[in-house]
Amino acid sequence: MALDLDQTDIVTLLMDATEVRLRTKLIDEVSDDAKAGLVRAGKLQDDPTTKKINVLIHPGGEEYPDHINSHQSPGYGHYIESTYTIGDGGTKFYLRYIKIEFQLFYSNSPNRSDSRKKSQLVIDRAKRIMDTWDVGREVPKDDLGEHAYNVQTLSQWLFEGGGDGDFNWRGWMIVEFSTEQDLSNA
Repeated sequence: MALDLDQTDIVTLLMDATEVRLRTKLIDEVSDDAKAGLVRAGKLQDDPTTKKINVLIHPGGEEYPDHINSHQSPGYGHYIESTYTIGDGGTKFYLRYIKIEFQLFYSNSPNRSDSRKKSQLVIDRAKRIMDTWDVGREVPKDDLGEHAYNVQTLSQWLFEGGGDGDFNWRGWMIVEFSTEQDLSNA
């Protein structure tokens, strides 16, 4: 039987929606020096210094695997009280993760302070963009009956590289999506 690539899944919907949201908010709506040059899902394929500010979106991977929201989960108690809802087929609640990578290159930058401020502004903008997202309204239910209803930033960090006149910064942001899957029609 052939794989149905037209069928949607929640992880693909969240990755695509995150890319569109960050591209709109970090490129299209920004006009200062902290404007991103590239926002994309996946690894950087080009010379990283060409666009200067690169934002890359990845699944959580081995470090942040998707899992069922249970009593031991980080999000437990914040939004739901049980893993399952009693009923015809029940409902499962999951935690889905996306890692957002920041690669920031300031060649010929006058000083470390300016590059640090720009880098921090980019990552802080991204955090605000994610934390103010009404993901439940903007991301549709997938073909398997799962939909996202909440998003929060778990952590973010920046670190410096390069040297005088070539200040480079890298950073990461871990975003957690709470999802629900209705199994009553399964």
